[in-house]
Amino acid sequence: MHLQRLDEGAETSISALYMLVAIMVMSSIASALLISVQERAMTDARDAGMQSADAINGIVSVLSLEMSEYVDGAAGDTLHVMFELPHLTAPIPETSLTWVMLCKRDYGATASEIGYTEGDFLDATTVLDDGQTAAAIDEFEGDMTYHAYMTMDAQCDIGPDFFGTLVIVVEDGRTFQIFVETDGNPESGEVFL
Repeated sequence: MHLQRLDEGAETSISALYMLVAIMVMSSIASALLISVQERAMTDARDAGMQSADAINGIVSVLSLEMSEYVDGAAGDTLHVMFELPHLTAPIPETSLTWVMLCKRDYGATASEIGYTEGDFLDATTVLDDGQTAAAIDEFEGDMTYHAYMTMDAQCDIGPDFFGTLVIVVEDGRTFQIFVETDGNPESGEVFL
């Protein structure tokens, strides 16, 4: 009598072949998915870079800040600022640049609040002009130095031991911030930067 042995090697090989094909199909799908995700991320990064290019270029560089006129005990103190916008890729309208002075207003020993004075740079001129002529320029260019005067009102009247924060803002751009602090005896010509 002859015993016959069944060879199961062929079944195992076919099963292994099916598994290999399934793994290859799954890896193809996974790689296509990863490539599409990477492509989408690169496209989003490019779009974000294009949208923020002008904003990054709108950086104010303040060259000097000083008190040009000090009115003791009354509103009307005036700061003189000299600045440039060195990274502009194209001129911006003068209405795109504004400032605000934030300050703490005390009402005795127990009460205080934050006050602010705001303004624009419509009267700014190049350093060759007076810094107070409204129609001198219509836009700021990147290769020029400008100056302007900022008048404080009663909200942020500069006086002895004054502490405030001056913020200059470029619309769709960056901000510049500087602390303005006086001692017990402020005077015209005091330099803050």
